[in-house]
Amino acid sequence: MKIKFLGAAKGVTGSCFLVEIGDSKMLIDCGMYQEKTLNERNYMPFEFVPSEIDHLFLTHAHLDHCGLIPKLVKDGFKGKIYCSFQTLELAKVILFDAAKIQEINQRMNNNGIRNELLYSSSDVEYALTKFSPIKLMDEVNLDGNISVKFLPVGHILGAASVFIKSKEKNILFSGDIGRTNQSIIKSFNDYSYTDIKPDYIVMESLYGGRIHEPKDENINILIESINKIKKNKGKILMPVFSMHRAQEILEIFNYLIISKSLESDFEIYLDSPMAIEICRIYLNNINEFNNHAEYLGNKVNYVFNGDVRKGEISIRQEDRFIPGNLKTILKQKKSKKLINATNAVIMAGSGMADGGRIVKHLYNGLERPENIVLLVGFQAEETLGRRLGDGEKNVTISDKEIIVRAEIKYLRGFSAHADENDLMVWLNMFDISQLENVFLVHAEEEGSVNFGNKLLKSNIKSYTPSYCEVVEV
Repeated sequence: MKIKFLGAAKGVTGSCFLVEIGDSKMLIDCGMYQEKTLNERNYMPFEFVPSEIDHLFLTHAHLDHCGLIPKLVKDGFKGKIYCSFQTLELAKVILFDAAKIQEINQRMNNNGIRNELLYSSSDVEYALTKFSPIKLMDEVNLDGNISVKFLPVGHILGAASVFIKSKEKNILFSGDIGRTNQSIIKSFNDYSYTDIKPDYIVMESLYGGRIHEPKDENINILIESINKIKKNKGKILMPVFSMHRAQEILEIFNYLIISKSLESDFEIYLDSPMAIEICRIYLNNINEFNNHAEYLGNKVNYVFNGDVRKGEISIRQEDRFIPGNLKTILKQKKSKKLINATNAVIMAGSGMADGGRIVKHLYNGLERPENIVLLVGFQAEETLGRRLGDGEKNVTISDKEIIVRAEIKYLRGFSAHADENDLMVWLNMFDISQLENVFLVHAEEEGSVNFGNKLLKSNIKSYTPSYCEVVEV
């Protein structure tokens, strides 16, 4: 068995792993690079012949895991693409949006943006015909020697780890790992994996050496910020990821209003057609939701059927992230009118403030001291969100130098990724009695080194592979 590390190796994005077992060749993920310094890799020919790949197994629908699938199919891949049903629904939205952005950039010849198409909307449409969705926990038998099982991993809706069982070796690809107390969806530790016995694990290590801030601390900052902009007649500008983060923040707002921790005398604008569509997909899959959460020391029950119960905080699943003061913005024309909004929260993509509608809101709002910018997700190096989070007081947007007078708050407690403690909990859910090695991926090198040291203390061997490195196991 050979594993070739074609992405997310000593880096965070571009997830892609080639596995060869006998005569069979398969990919785990085929994602887009999102680090600016690695963007050129998206345009390079694949480090394999696409027509020779028999199968592709997709862990989940984030762009850095699925974003190059249309290019793969365009370049000759003819096999099946296996994923969960929920991942397919979400991947449709993500891939069509990625194609649309490329098409717009090509038409407009945007400054500084490489404008040839990786793929078009029609390429996405054709690639989607190759998808073959299966239920989570189901197994795909490729032949008499190889089977593949999708294990819920609690990162976003439909996300899974991929367990490959063969007569040679068993290997587990973690994909992105969720948290033990994940919001909205079931956590990985709602399942039992004691029957899964890997020889090797290819494992996310993004937050190696780090523990997330307590969510309640971040929620209290959220409450303080709302009250502050009410008093100062300002607004909160929130770069937000459309998938899962937008829904999580809306769920928290809903709880805060229902529990009377916040008055509903402010507006919440979800200014993101993609986030609105993903809300719809989530709500069509409430069977995958968990049934309780804990905020500010209070247990919240989410009711699948029937009426909410009196005397406790209960919310219907279908109302879970639909607060009463929410307004959704689909059209650009209405988005532009939000320049005059006050006493409001504007949630818009992109989550790292490096594109999308949030850029215009920041352009108009960063110089106003009554405003607050809340960063609620991972901010990659060189992005506008990262520069703001690092405290830069002068930033350039659309060729204009802007003095940052708005208050900037970076809330790190809302991550959908496991922290170091969660990573260890996930690892120990499996039977690791025959585990030979853990390959650490999906992280900047510091995170992998830190987590490798953590594993060493538990006598678990690990290794951090380099880009395009081949390991024979």
